[in-house]
Amino acid sequence: MKKRPLKRVFCPSLNRMIAFGRRHPVAVGPHLRLSRYLLGSLPAPPSTCDWTAAALKALAQMYGNDTLGDCVIAAGYHIEGVETGNAGDLFIATLAQILADYGAIGGYVPGDPSTDNGCDEVTAVNWWVANGFADKVKPLGWISIDPTNKTEVMQALWLFENCLFGVDLPDAWVNPMPSTSGFVWDAAGDPDEDNGHGFNGAGYDSTGVKICTWAMTGTITWAAIAKYAVQSADGQLLLLITPSQLAKGMSKAPNGIDWTSLIADFDAMGGNVPVPAPAPAPTPTPPAPTPTPPAPTPPAPTPVPPTPVPPAPTPAPPAPTPPAPAAVTLAQATSWALSGLAPLHPVITKSMAEAAVAFALAKNWAVHVAPAPSPAPSPAPAPAPAKAPPSPTTIVVSGAREIKVNGKDVSPSTPTTIVVSAAASVTVHGKEI
Repeated sequence: MKKRPLKRVFCPSLNRMIAFGRRHPVAVGPHLRLSRYLLGSLPAPPSTCDWTAAALKALAQMYGNDTLGDCVIAAGYHIEGVETGNAGDLFIATLAQILADYGAIGGYVPGDPSTDNGCDEVTAVNWWVANGFADKVKPLGWISIDPTNKTEVMQALWLFENCLFGVDLPDAWVNPMPSTSGFVWDAAGDPDEDNGHGFNGAGYDSTGVKICTWAMTGTITWAAIAKYAVQSADGQLLLLITPSQLAKGMSKAPNGIDWTSLIADFDAMGGNVPVPAPAPAPTPTPPAPTPTPPAPTPPAPTPVPPTPVPPAPTPAPPAPTPPAPAAVTLAQATSWALSGLAPLHPVITKSMAEAAVAFALAKNWAVHVAPAPSPAPSPAPAPAPAKAPPSPTTIVVSGAREIKVNGKDVSPSTPTTIVVSAAASVTVHGKEI
């Protein structure tokens, strides 16, 4: 069956005619769907992602699609640029490498325009799975994505960094043709088979998927994806998985996809991917030891006021040394003694006489010899003379002329002082004392 010629339209930004080279797949063959491997534990994808920054140099390559209908081949190498760019080893194919793949997949012969008949995306991805890209990267397989399931499309782009569109564009998207990056393709009329086009997705946001085509970047809205990429509109939305992308996906969602079944199915279709061993359960991190509480800080001791040291006692002044008594004559002492007896009653006891003499001596001695002493207390008044001593005693009689002791006259011849001891009966002038 002879293929109909490719449609060509004028592109103002390129100032030339370009061809639409995407063909409808003749046979899809074995068909794996991403939804079959998604598990309930797969985390929700982030609200936006964009893998274009690391691949801008590759995405800016026209890869011959400005003169040939090799849009599907260009889209495949844009995907490889995104993968290698985000892995830190950007690959940019040469035009010769692009033409070699276009010849192997679509039958193009350089220099023969009649062989420029485009190709379909299913034939292309099957060839790359079997033979690899020009940089020797060989995809493990490909999976179909449900274009009506926004979350599934986001999960595919988040985990694997790519998707491949094969759609028939509505005329509104190419009349006029996009002329610069930033264009938006939204739902706009019926798809046109003559406008068949292949391009890749490399991120998403709330508006839709970020796409790359004709060396420009733009957006295809979620509504447009659901309208033009479905099988009923002869559309396709595929996911290529390379070893590097598989490793990235497994690291992002190790428990969110049935990786073992996915790889086993790839192998059943002719692949040779080792089935990964189940990831061991992570060793629980032991709880951090309870820190030993710091020893309580003892309360500051209550300051004890120092025991006051009593002042040294003021030494007592030395007792004044009494002055040595000055010597007096016997006549002075006798005179002082008699002066003490003179005021007394003519008859007194011995103790009274001794006291009077002692007082007179002390008084006169202090006045005439030693410093004046503190005034002495007045002597007690002399007691009234007893009528008769109760017992024999010593009696001093002064100035009496008639004295009898025990009836015997002892009167002196002249007035004088006499001492009578142990007298039982004493009379003076006829009166008993």
